[in-house]
Amino acid sequence: MRKISFLPVVLFFSLLLINGYISYEITELIKSITFNDSLTGIFSLIIGSFVLYLLMIINFRVFLFLYPLKEGIIQEGTSQQFIYDVYVLFSLILFYPIMKSEILPVPVYRLFYQLLGAKLGSNTYPAGYLFDPILTKIGKNTILGDSSKIVPHVLESGVLAFYGIKIGDNVTIGLQSTLLAGVTVEDDAIVAAHSLVTKHTYIKSGEVWAGVPAKKITS
Repeated sequence: MRKISFLPVVLFFSLLLINGYISYEITELIKSITFNDSLTGIFSLIIGSFVLYLLMIINFRVFLFLYPLKEGIIQEGTSQQFIYDVYVLFSLILFYPIMKSEILPVPVYRLFYQLLGAKLGSNTYPAGYLFDPILTKIGKNTILGDSSKIVPHVLESGVLAFYGIKIGDNVTIGLQSTLLAGVTVEDDAIVAAHSLVTKHTYIKSGEVWAGVPAKKITS
């Protein structure tokens, strides 16, 4: 991972502190409105954490709306590097712990990823990890098996880049399979369990791929 510069760190933690204060005030307001003394301790913590996460997600989406994270190679010292630094701070500190903990029910993870920018069709509920939701598009009635990974970012030998991943309708991504940056999977295709689909692979409609690295085994 590249070293994160000073300014993105200041921006992120400033937002965290401001939103932390706002979430505290909102929690106190809820307690005063409900006149409920039980809203102390663990209940206040839960409410405050929920409000804080929601505010930070709003900040995250507004930031990426104003300063989009573009596909392609990110050169050091550019505006895209600054955007990436802010993006990765949000991801590593706030979003990845929720994602990897698997504490939420699968239907709630659908909403979680949508809030982070993933485009998910109807009746698609990811049971795996969408590491860069903002660059992930998945069609309807698609299965993402347990611990499958969708990874639109590349960090290899000092090269940092993002390439969106597109998955069609009625696709099956088997458990513990990984799709790397730039992969496209058309409708009705199958990626078998424990497979690794390498960067920029194009899987056509109805094909079945399997293996490490994954190769077409039938069409």
